[in-house]
Amino acid sequence: MLNRRPGKKVLLKQFPAIRDQWEKGIDLFKFEKRLAMSLEPDLKRAPSDPRMIDMESRQRAHISLDTRPWASVEEFDSARATLDAWRRKRCLKTLQDWQSLDEAIQLGLIRSRLRAEGKVTLNVREGKATSDLLRRAFLRAYAHEELGLTRTYSYAALARWLTDLGYPTNESESRSARSQKVVLGCVPRTGDVMALFERLQGEFPGAELEGLLSDAGETSE
Repeated sequence: MLNRRPGKKVLLKQFPAIRDQWEKGIDLFKFEKRLAMSLEPDLKRAPSDPRMIDMESRQRAHISLDTRPWASVEEFDSARATLDAWRRKRCLKTLQDWQSLDEAIQLGLIRSRLRAEGKVTLNVREGKATSDLLRRAFLRAYAHEELGLTRTYSYAALARWLTDLGYPTNESESRSARSQKVVLGCVPRTGDVMALFERLQGEFPGAELEGLLSDAGETSE
């Protein structure tokens, strides 16, 4: 379990099922087959309170989680679909793994809700943090002067300011946001999202940027 990796298979030796022995006339012998290891939680309950525990006999640590009931069947279905895609490339062994999975689950829930309401949503770009969602959603709101924003910066100056903060943005991206729809309630309240949110709110104190954040869930630990 501690050394598992995505797609890893184990060799299983077992006897034929009794039904197969009876119906197919199979002799009693052991046969071998390789099965994919499936040791991630099945998410029948929602994971919570992540922490690392020491495995003294192995001289390493592994994540441990409590669980709570899901708020609805729809939440479970969305989270399970997210997990099935996520675990093709990762295993849940560290707090960093949990942060990745938790963000993916939150995004899946937000997208499912917005699509059910017939609203526009945003997807995370490959290799980008969830804060990139807030950056892109903010650019659209700024370009349209929504949520109490006014264009006090030129598009070039805004792009430079965001880039200097550590969120690379070019002028053409800022300018093209004017032709894109404003998307509300699409950003999960993760740690990296809230770090950018505080900088944006500090620079534009009169804006109602809460409208860009999802009203579901809490900031990830």
